[in-house]
Amino acid sequence: VAGGDLQALRKFVNLSDSDFKLFIGSLLDALKGLGPYLVNIATGEQGSAKSTLCRIAVRLIDPAHQAELATVPKDTQALATDAANSHLLAYDNVSRLPHAMSDAFCRLATGGGFKSRKLYTDGEQFVSSALCPLWLNGIEDFATQPNLLIRSVPLWALQIDERNRLDERSLWSDFEAIQSGVLSRQTSCRCCW
Repeated sequence: VAGGDLQALRKFVNLSDSDFKLFIGSLLDALKGLGPYLVNIATGEQGSAKSTLCRIAVRLIDPAHQAELATVPKDTQALATDAANSHLLAYDNVSRLPHAMSDAFCRLATGGGFKSRKLYTDGEQFVSSALCPLWLNGIEDFATQPNLLIRSVPLWALQIDERNRLDERSLWSDFEAIQSGVLSRQTSCRCCW
């Protein structure tokens, strides 16, 4: 829908003004159509709407995606399968990130391949290349590897005062009302440009 306004997102995104600009930049990065992509890492205290932030990104960038948030895959083959079926991946409540998965996330953001055996009984390989934007959230600082940190955009979700907390039904109803115009071609937002 033409005539949208990025500022309409402000109500739904629980970030400081400077982090809101990074959030908008990350959305634009995910829409550019070619990699490398950024790895967005949202952290904050419990109840600071980190998961909601990631859901908003998914709904804006990859609205056909069925499972908006998932747990971090157990291995790189599962990650490759996830990436083959989505434009944007969002993993929720990350508390620990093994070095191998941290490296796999780097390959996913910059474009890399994943290899594994097709079957445990033969020597054939399953090879998949993947490249997509990635959003992660958690309470703790789970991203510790320098290779991942240099590709990331850190976003700190602010604490929400109980008086300002929206119920889920109202939040998503209000979001759906602005969703189709917020990233339109004629979008204007003085806060970001």
